[in-house]
Order: sequence, then structure tokens, then C-alpha cells
Amino acid sequence: MRIHQLAIADCAAERGRTLLSLFRVARPTFHDPLRLMERHPISSQAFVPLGHMRFIAVVAEASKDPQVTNLRAFISNGRQGVNYRRATWHHPLITLDAGDFLVVDRAAPGVEFIQDYEEVVLTDEVSVILP
Repeated sequence: MRIHQLAIADCAAERGRTLLSLFRVARPTFHDPLRLMERHPISSQAFVPLGHMRFIAVVAEASKDPQVTNLRAFISNGRQGVNYRRATWHHPLITLDAGDFLVVDRAAPGVEFIQDYEEVVLTDEVSVILP
């Protein structure tokens, strides 16, 4: 059975190409408080757990600078992945369990990640409180 087109990898801008990678997480990466948000202005990025590794996705709209008031956090049950649209602000991967993630992102000619990477330091301290 094929479950078709669950996400679209948007990586072709400016001669980019789609990469499939594995992130191996040796121990949970949850830390408090959150300090920065990042985005990739010309490509999408996806994280899919390859087991039941729970993680937290913290996002903010692409059209706004990330502020405490416009951040949203979601907890994956370990069977859900996330596909960030191009230019969506997000916190780097926050894992609650160790394990492997399939990562879909962009490679391009020139300096690899600098040309498709922006980050902002959060001016207010942000904490994620787990249920």
C-alpha cells in the first residue's frame, strides 16, 4: 500500500537539491528555556521519527518575527512527523526520546547551509511545560 504525497520537499530554488539524511539522537535534547528560532527562507524541511521517538515542534508564522506571543508548540507522539514550509520559523529539533529521524532538507552549490538559513535570538525567555 502506498500513502501518496504526505509532504512536498520544496528545495529546488536557486539550484538546490533535496537531501534525505538521518539524524541519530543519542539522548533527549529537551532543554529549557528556548533561546532561538531558525528558518530556511528558500526551502522546506521535514523531520520524521523512525520509531516512536517523541519530539516537540515549536513554530511561528513565516510572515512575523518570532515573539513569545506568536510561538506555538506541538508534541508528537513519536508516530507523527513534521514538514515545515519554506520560511516557517521553528526551533531546532527538540527530542524527548533517543532514536533516529529521517530528515528531508536542501543542499545547494556554494556555502551549504548559510545561504538558506536565518536565526533570531528570542528576547524573552520561553519555557515549554510538558503535560
